Amino acid sequence: DLKRVIIVDNSPASYAFHPDNAVPVQSWFDDQNDTELLEIIPLLERLASVDSVYTVLRNSNEPSPPPPPLNAMIGDVMTVAPNRS
Repeated sequence: DLKRVIIVDNSPASYAFHPDNAVPVQSWFDDQNDTELLEIIPLLERLASVDSVYTVLRNSNEPSPPPPPLNAMIGDVMTVAPNRS
């Protein structure tokens, strides 16, 4: 059911047939300091709580609340997925 599907991709060609399901992101090849996926966490959390992703994605041009500080988000990620080295 497409109303529950999102496409997170850096290439518009990847979501050309379903642009209403797209969450465009910037490329981050070989960039250890990239935060692109961390920056969309608030959007992903909103999407997880709705019956239809279209209600959020079609209005995504509206300003979003600012994300929490990056170090707070990284701390949460590290708690969930501790370093395995």
